[in-house]
Amino acid sequence: MREGLQDEINRCLVEIANGDINGINDLYLCTHEILYSVALKYLINKNKADDVLNEAFIKITKYAKNFDKERNGYNWIYQIVKNEAFKFNQESIKNSHAELLETDAVEDDFTETLLENSVVASACEGLTLKEKKIVFYKYWENLSVRKIAAKLGMKHSTVQDTLNKIHYKIKEKLEL
Repeated sequence: MREGLQDEINRCLVEIANGDINGINDLYLCTHEILYSVALKYLINKNKADDVLNEAFIKITKYAKNFDKERNGYNWIYQIVKNEAFKFNQESIKNSHAELLETDAVEDDFTETLLENSVVASACEGLTLKEKKIVFYKYWENLSVRKIAAKLGMKHSTVQDTLNKIHYKIKEKLEL
């Protein structure tokens, strides 16, 4: 993160909390690229990154009054974007499961969702059962690494290392 960005983000959040419309514009200009990459990092469907950012900026505007200006504004907006990405993932999965249960689930408008899910499924092929559980708990159940570790009886660092290895494996498969 470039020097001074944290102060700029906090300044913008204070302006937004005070009702200054320029604050949201300034915040968008100084964080758009970073937050877009955050959204891409956590989304299953990369086409939804703009939607996630729109929703995140709506929430930032709505809850700016709750932001403590003594805290780290970057971490606060990062978490909002991350949560919105998880929400989009969960809605997408819920919708695809609901559509699969319908008799007309293989209509043309659903083909793209099936393709995306099959790409994700094929990228997860070759993962061990434990790795698949970690992926499920992290991205579908939205559990923290600590909660996953407790649930699977593993060390926190082992779960984090495994997630890093999984990301690398999936990235390699998707880049082919």
